Amino acid sequence: MSIETRYAKNGDATIAYQVSGDAGLDLLYVPGWFFNPEIFRDVAPLRRYSERLQSFARVISVEKRGFGMSDRVTDGVTVSTAERLADISAVADAEGLKRIGLMGTFEGGALLLLWAAQNPERVSRIVLIASFAKLIWEKSIFGRLAADDRSAAAARLWEVFERNSADYFCPDLPLPPQQKNQLSRGIRLEANPRVIDRWLPMVYELDATSCLAEVVASVLIIHSDRDIVVDVEHARYLAANLPNARFVEVRGRDHVPWGANADAVMNAIEGFLTGRIAAPGGRGVESTIMFTDIVDSTRHLANAGDEAWRSLIEAHDRIAAELLEQFGGRFVQGTGDGVLASLPTPDLAIHCAKSLINRLRTVGMEIRVGIHTGTCEIYGDNIVGLAVNVAARILALAGAGEVLISQKVHDGVSDKTIDFRARGDHTLKGVPGQWQLYAAI
Repeated sequence: MSIETRYAKNGDATIAYQVSGDAGLDLLYVPGWFFNPEIFRDVAPLRRYSERLQSFARVISVEKRGFGMSDRVTDGVTVSTAERLADISAVADAEGLKRIGLMGTFEGGALLLLWAAQNPERVSRIVLIASFAKLIWEKSIFGRLAADDRSAAAARLWEVFERNSADYFCPDLPLPPQQKNQLSRGIRLEANPRVIDRWLPMVYELDATSCLAEVVASVLIIHSDRDIVVDVEHARYLAANLPNARFVEVRGRDHVPWGANADAVMNAIEGFLTGRIAAPGGRGVESTIMFTDIVDSTRHLANAGDEAWRSLIEAHDRIAAELLEQFGGRFVQGTGDGVLASLPTPDLAIHCAKSLINRLRTVGMEIRVGIHTGTCEIYGDNIVGLAVNVAARILALAGAGEVLISQKVHDGVSDKTIDFRARGDHTLKGVPGQWQLYAAI
């Protein structure tokens, strides 16, 4: 894992950052707490997390002012939110970043929302993990540790960092004692009690609520439904107020993206940022395949005539392409009376399918959808493989307005808001075995 630490200047302040990986996508990462991949590489889950990011992105990780190798904040000195945003710009400018993906956790997400609103032309997509627009004290780790006594929050937070950070930040991930010790050691190298005391007021004053409507980039929001560090209500607020947001609510308590749900979280991130996920062993890509079909298309054609039908199909394809872009998917090809598309995760595919059904109903079209997840081969702009054939066979069994999915899609869903109705075992034409299918409702 190749990591290089570099430095950027913002006036008199020196901001450290790490550059790791050499994949084509530039991803500017602002951690919520502190994360220097050089220091934390000995913690196995963190190392795997970093390596996964580097497999599809060149990651530029900012060490925020006050932490690690960046300039420390001295007593009595207040660093404004505007100065912290300028620190991010200094790093982006030092690397010559023109149009980039952004990823932030905890307060890093709020900082990046403010930065994206100021620099819309430089932002392609945004990932927010366990983040917020404005932290609600009593619904965060600070309120849980210190109740109403804000003066005690820093000291009690440091006790957590020193003694049992894993119990708060990744309670669902079993870590051996050695790795817990490595995590505590990494924290000590990045900060100390005085650093935490100076940093907390910066978190309190952060407020991105007024800029949410100005964030034009697509945003992926990921949050655990029982996160005890930042209540999931913060993520739901973001999803409701960002114009182009997609929310993945993960089951569990882990605050960090490298916890027990790391594979599902990282699949969602990689798919959202790149549109595809590398399959194990490097053969093909793991994708969730979606076929759609206009119900009674022959009757529609006979009633409407060729010209009107062509206009209807053009509207259909345009709406499908717009929604696929919103949900991080790819419009592979039109099928004459439907589409073949690929999406990065089952959650996104199901949400996209439901949105497509509802949108097309507004223009007088009823569709059905079949979805399956599997490994595909990419040939130019097309995708082929058994997974594509299976999705097509599932589509043939779907009813009007129904999203019919395979067992693998069902098992890959992490969003607890999605419900299912079992549709029994089926034989798929030309495909061996029995296939358990479900309707996503």
